[in-house]
Amino acid sequence: MEYCSKDSARTKTLKMKKMNILKCKILFLLLNVLFISAAYSQNNEAATNSPSLKKNVVYGTIGYGITIVANGNYERKLFESTEKKLINSIWWKVGYGVWVDFDLDDGSNITTGFTALTGSKKGHIELNFGFTHFLGEETTALFASSYQEYSLVGALGFRYQKPNGGFVFRTGIGYPDSLYLSFGFAF
Repeated sequence: MEYCSKDSARTKTLKMKKMNILKCKILFLLLNVLFISAAYSQNNEAATNSPSLKKNVVYGTIGYGITIVANGNYERKLFESTEKKLINSIWWKVGYGVWVDFDLDDGSNITTGFTALTGSKKGHIELNFGFTHFLGEETTALFASSYQEYSLVGALGFRYQKPNGGFVFRTGIGYPDSLYLSFGFAF
């Protein structure tokens, strides 16, 4: 009987820690989105009829490789060049997702970083760089244990997004997404 009460107390403690970590993740995401939105909400486009990419993009990503991931992401355009340059636009990105590796360890992650796009038409080469906070569970050990890890992330891919268009398609290779596909919309 004493063993059961210790085990249930340990389970309650782990559940409370998971809830606190989840609350921190949600707060982190909300503060990032609010900060960027407030910082750029007063910008006026000089030529609203010019063919440029819309300012906001929301997309979902599924990746397969070293890990299997599913992420939801939000991107906000920080800069777009009107001249023909190698880098046409810079975006800030924040995302939240879940992952599973082949050892059946699983968890969630919060990612933030920057995206650079080439080209001014509908096809873009995309370069991502940032960092992520992994929160995971090791299930292969005799006793399951939680851990946290911070890591650099990056990707190289292709993005289909027309100027002033709504549909967004992404594909490429990166970490932690491995080989990924994304579908979303711009607004």
